[in-house]
Amino acid sequence: MVEFKDSDVIKSRGIIGRFIWVIYEGTADVTEVKSDGSRRVRATIKKGEIIGEMSIMTGEPGSADIVAKKDCSLIKIPREIFSSIIVKNSSALAKVASIITKRLIRKDLDEQAGVAQKLAISQSEMDDPYNLLFTSSDISIKILVINCGSSSIKYSLFDTSKRQYQLEGLIEKINKPQSFLTIKCRGKEIKKTLSSHGIAGALEEMTKSLVDPALGLLMDLNEISAVGHRVVHGGEKLYASVVITDEIKNTIKEYSA
Repeated sequence: MVEFKDSDVIKSRGIIGRFIWVIYEGTADVTEVKSDGSRRVRATIKKGEIIGEMSIMTGEPGSADIVAKKDCSLIKIPREIFSSIIVKNSSALAKVASIITKRLIRKDLDEQAGVAQKLAISQSEMDDPYNLLFTSSDISIKILVINCGSSSIKYSLFDTSKRQYQLEGLIEKINKPQSFLTIKCRGKEIKKTLSSHGIAGALEEMTKSLVDPALGLLMDLNEISAVGHRVVHGGEKLYASVVITDEIKNTIKEYSA
């Protein structure tokens, strides 16, 4: 009889078995070490069950670590004694063969699940190889993109935890007596006629739609982490993307004066 404390390694991966272990009291976990150093439990072996039979019967090294779960007691049987019992007892041989078969099936299923998980990750990477959809992001970030033209404003709200845009809006004819707002959100399209008040009024309507309780997208504009703004007519100075600073704001005012 051999005693093991909680988390003691009973049998290490990669070692050819010389003994059969029978759990007399307690339980043990079949574990593997993950890439981050933590252990994943593949199965739990309970009282009366055996450990090490696959290595004994096949001569192959063990494929997992067997770790004591709390304090446990095991009966340690040398390989030679176990082999002599198996040779003389067909019932014992059939029992061991059944155990090995079940564990091989379980191991195969575990490996298939691991392959499926890797394929899913690989597929995600293929779907978004440059991370344009933020598929690698663990944090949900809301981004507002605005395309402001001379007579219309188009805007889209994105959430990095979701692949599709959350809201897409278009305000047209902002310099006419009446302007028109079209919103696409969650498969629905909403149209409104507005009393136009130029670009300032259009931007106000845009912000209203973003925090509209009926749409349920934002409680507050402060939930937006970043805003991307495209100025269509930038003149000679603003011919490429720039970060909006006070100097840039003054330049925009000069062009729009």
